Amino acid sequence: MTTLPLALKGFGAHALFSAGPGEPAGLLHALSESNLIGVVQWTAGGSLTSANAKFLELAGIDETLLASLQWETLTARESRVAEARAHDELREEGRCATYEKRWTRPDGTLVVTHVTTVLADADTQQYVSFVCDVSAWHELERQNSEVARLTRELAELREETETFSYSVAHDLRAPLRAIDGFSTQLELDHAATLDEPARGSIQRIRTAVGRMALLLDDILGMVRLSRSPLRRQDLDFTVLARAVVGDVRARSGDHAIRIDIEKDLRVSADPQLLRITLENLIGNAVKFSTKREDAHVIVGRDGAELFVRDNGIGFDPAYATAVFAPFQRLNPVSQYDGHGLGLAIVQRIVRRHGGTVRVETEPGRGTTFFFTLGSETS
Repeated sequence: MTTLPLALKGFGAHALFSAGPGEPAGLLHALSESNLIGVVQWTAGGSLTSANAKFLELAGIDETLLASLQWETLTARESRVAEARAHDELREEGRCATYEKRWTRPDGTLVVTHVTTVLADADTQQYVSFVCDVSAWHELERQNSEVARLTRELAELREETETFSYSVAHDLRAPLRAIDGFSTQLELDHAATLDEPARGSIQRIRTAVGRMALLLDDILGMVRLSRSPLRRQDLDFTVLARAVVGDVRARSGDHAIRIDIEKDLRVSADPQLLRITLENLIGNAVKFSTKREDAHVIVGRDGAELFVRDNGIGFDPAYATAVFAPFQRLNPVSQYDGHGLGLAIVQRIVRRHGGTVRVETEPGRGTTFFFTLGSETS
């Protein structure tokens, strides 16, 4: 006689599921009644003899069909080899065999289970299988695998895009220098014969070249932002904002605008990236407020959000999302300089910190940019 698993010695197949009058409950009675795990009894020939409600639910059948089914017929093709190997080990070694078993319900639903089978009665060759539904776990594992694959592809695509952007921006510098050089030489060599419209055209060429060179600098800057590591530090936000305001005033030459900065603000952020963020936000606030006699810019905190507020020209709130897109301009270059990358850079920096950025605005009534840095300010 094959040696029974220790826990099952002395129990017949009947005793596993039920008990006679006056007898204690069978070993599997509580388990089979719990409806948490499928329990099915079958013979050496594969005929199903009894099962609990949970197994019938997993198989998608009712009790009247049980006797007409074979254990192997419930097994999907991809699971049959593993099941046959597990049963061979069980018969030869008399130990529990655990394997993954898949089948398709009559309604077409795929079921993925983990099955543990024991030899319940060696004399009559009765087997009992415990069937645990792992379909949800299997689907989650599949989704996680798909997410991991998509994440890898996205990272590769991002790397390729950044490399391409860097190459294009870098390689365009040479022809731009050539255009600028030749136009300058043309103006010098033919100064006596060039009329005013011709000189104006050459100047427009050189201005456009200069603007494109600055645009390439911004593109390269965005690529470097993605490649450079994030180095968080505890920073005095107020002191950094004051330094940026000083630089903005020096560049713009406009010292009449009132700029107030809230005191004692501290944040955890990369100092270089945070400075770039403030340069863009404060620079925009000053630039779009210069036409007001009472121009006023405020840098401060509102709850968990930092903000830069101005009372400048504002814009249509319908563009509150589009304004962060690269090269998105709401005003012509002839009125306000810039290349449409500043706010895209701000958004990228904020996201690298794990934060968010948003804007509240109204035409003629100013604009406020709110942002977080992935950690609370103090």
